[in-house]
Amino acid sequence: MQVRLMDLPPRIKGFVTMRGGEPVIVLNARLNYEQNLKTFLHEKKHIENGDFEKCDADQIEAEEHREEG
Repeated sequence: MQVRLMDLPPRIKGFVTMRGGEPVIVLNARLNYEQNLKTFLHEKKHIENGDFEKCDADQIEAEEHREEG
């Protein structure tokens, strides 16, 4: 797994993409360390849960946020 910082629009905290069969977590370089850590842990859960094999991103996020409560 790789982690990259990129200047993203403020409303986008981060995301996961695949590159060469390896997950890459992209974090928003405009956000502070604490927010990026929280986003990193959130995106890491998507990798651990095998969410790339699921089809509906909205459903994945709804399930994730329900668990975070």
